[in-house]
Amino acid sequence: MVRYLTRPRAGTVPFMSRLFVAAAAAVAIMLVTLACQPASEGGQPIMTDPGEIVMAGVNSTAALHAVHARFEVSFGAGGGQQMGAQSIADVDIDLDTRNFATRSVSSGQGGPDQVSDVINIGGRQFTRTPPDTRWMAFPNPGGQPAFPTNDEVVAAIASTVDSAHAVLQLADSEPCGEATCYHVIAELDAEATWQLLGALIMGGAANEPPPAGFNLPPITLHVLVDQASRALVAVNTAISMQGMSITIAVSLTNHDVPVQIVAPPPALVDQLDANSIGGAGVIHGGATIAPEPAPAESP
Repeated sequence: MVRYLTRPRAGTVPFMSRLFVAAAAAVAIMLVTLACQPASEGGQPIMTDPGEIVMAGVNSTAALHAVHARFEVSFGAGGGQQMGAQSIADVDIDLDTRNFATRSVSSGQGGPDQVSDVINIGGRQFTRTPPDTRWMAFPNPGGQPAFPTNDEVVAAIASTVDSAHAVLQLADSEPCGEATCYHVIAELDAEATWQLLGALIMGGAANEPPPAGFNLPPITLHVLVDQASRALVAVNTAISMQGMSITIAVSLTNHDVPVQIVAPPPALVDQLDANSIGGAGVIHGGATIAPEPAPAESP
């Protein structure tokens, strides 16, 4: 069973908080969509440079063919009225094709859980909101994944690691499952955060300073990298802003465990016309367009 990313209802979180959470999730997704770097073998010498450890985690994770990612985002607010909300998303990712399947579950404020399913495959997205069994299909812009190139991702992270606006330090190693992980603490100021997210979301270099309204506090990331495989295992952070506290935890498991991402049955898919995005379009029931080549059935 795959669980999915959830988010609080609109209006419960200030705009900048929602924007940052979306951007942070985007960063995590970019980290696990890298490919084509040589994998590290076990028994590597112990590393001591925190920047080299982070880049080793990025490069080794990039060599994987598949991975499972979990995103956990929690919100809290102080003052006269307490507010809490949580989003959990489980994502199976085929790193060779960049296809993925996600289920997100959002809870908070005493209301019912909000569940959302997303399948991205072959340049097309399928979404539904259970218990609805029908899916809505629409193409990705340009029919391509909304990710920068591998080189752009590596360059953006390397630039941040080397930046004067980021301070990295190596903490004590700690257990991570059955393995032992390096623990790197990375402190980013607003400029480092802006340049990293700008490059990851838009692609290319982000050399411009952040806009006047980009008033994020310094962000501390806790990065865990497996000492033996040098695979990225987790990235966690906690932020306080606009009277709210936000915690974000991203974990990667099932490294290189094969996954098969398949499209929903055509009889359960409604087709959204491209013209209907942002305007009055037409929805056709029972779409028969399937991704090419046709995916294999899931076990």
